[in-house]
Amino acid sequence: MMLSWCWLLLPFTMLAHSTAQSSSLLVEDNNGNYTLQVRASLAAFEYVVHEEFTAQGYTNPQEFEALVLKLLSKQLALYINDKKVSLTNPRVKLGHESLVVYHVSVPADVENVAITNTLFKTIYKSKNLFIVLKNGIQKNLFTLDNTNQYSIALKIEKDQFVLVSAANSSKDFSKIGWYILAFILLVGAVARIIKPKPKKEITLKVIKD
Repeated sequence: MMLSWCWLLLPFTMLAHSTAQSSSLLVEDNNGNYTLQVRASLAAFEYVVHEEFTAQGYTNPQEFEALVLKLLSKQLALYINDKKVSLTNPRVKLGHESLVVYHVSVPADVENVAITNTLFKTIYKSKNLFIVLKNGIQKNLFTLDNTNQYSIALKIEKDQFVLVSAANSSKDFSKIGWYILAFILLVGAVARIIKPKPKKEITLKVIKD
């Protein structure tokens, strides 16, 4: 089964590794606990960190991770039932595909979800695929990009999430979008197994304020 997925996704390898391609996932596990995951290539995270702090802004992976979290604290926001929720216990996992994982406290009765993720907005043709993986709810894929200012609002309607305002948001149900997201998740799983080393750029000196 895994091999069949690999063959299916091979045409989208380049897109999945593209600096412009990223994803945000709100995921419910079997116990009803939620995480918010931000996934992108290491090159994309390096781009935004270097843009803000320069390549000399850190000396090791831990300092790089701290800068990623600092940027996300200003550019990532999640709202559930019209209330901003806290993103807690952040973890950064560096690899060819890197990700940031937050724990999220989500009420049992979810009526609507809104997200803003502008972390990668300065990357040329940046697109952030967003999906809510909630038990019992149909899985629909949406796109955050410059046409909606990297922000969308969704509501539950007939057991699926739909856009609150289609005029101000973009939606992508294409097979290509699903293949890209699936490949991102697949690469992440493989990367955690082989544990690739961070790039050598994460060995530069820290600039003191």
